[in-house]
Amino acid sequence: MRAARLIPKTWRVLVAFWVSMGCMNSGMAGDWSFVQWLKRSFDRPAGPGFTPSNVFRSGPGLPPDVRRVVVMPLVVPPGSELFRSAQQTLEPLIDRELMRSRRFEVVTVSPLDLKRWTGRSHWRADEELPPELFDKLQEQYACQAVVFAQLTQFQAYAPLEIGWRFRMVDSRGQEVFWAADEIFNAGEKRVATAARRHVQDQQNEGHLWTDSSFALHSPWRFGQYTLHALFETLPSR
Repeated sequence: MRAARLIPKTWRVLVAFWVSMGCMNSGMAGDWSFVQWLKRSFDRPAGPGFTPSNVFRSGPGLPPDVRRVVVMPLVVPPGSELFRSAQQTLEPLIDRELMRSRRFEVVTVSPLDLKRWTGRSHWRADEELPPELFDKLQEQYACQAVVFAQLTQFQAYAPLEIGWRFRMVDSRGQEVFWAADEIFNAGEKRVATAARRHVQDQQNEGHLWTDSSFALHSPWRFGQYTLHALFETLPSR
């Protein structure tokens, strides 16, 4: 406990020293890289992080010909304003994080197009799907696989909680390449540790440092971490 109280004091002394040195030396003035490094170092959470485990992969890598993947509209539980709000916040992150995984090209299908083709704007992977769905997706997007996305849990107050269910299937034979079903709770130490580290790793070195604990209070930022963690489990290229 005593050691924990000494860290902020040490940090203040070191920062004050660096600033005073900068004021005395015009060549160092304005150079906050050391200060930023100190802040990040003291903010870095210790201990093991969370790794999603409820994941299926058909193999270590995707088939070589899987180059373009269609992402279906996000499915949320019906009749809930909370989940509709979560959908607006989190759905754009799915495409973004999938593209950042650099496994394949990502294209999206709109709910309006789905409704025009199948009579419904949203489909879950575990439903009996219309036989024309995959043919239509291949015809329109020249895709080799389809990702179904479902938001299963969402809590917008502390501790934040987000549950995802994903399935990636071959658009030609409906073989499952990858599936994940996981709930992330920011109140769990390993999840909180991993989320804070992710925020730190994503911060641009040229920007001012921000306390990483805000990842545990921002649904957008926490959602970004959860998707990154899940998409890290995709089969490799």
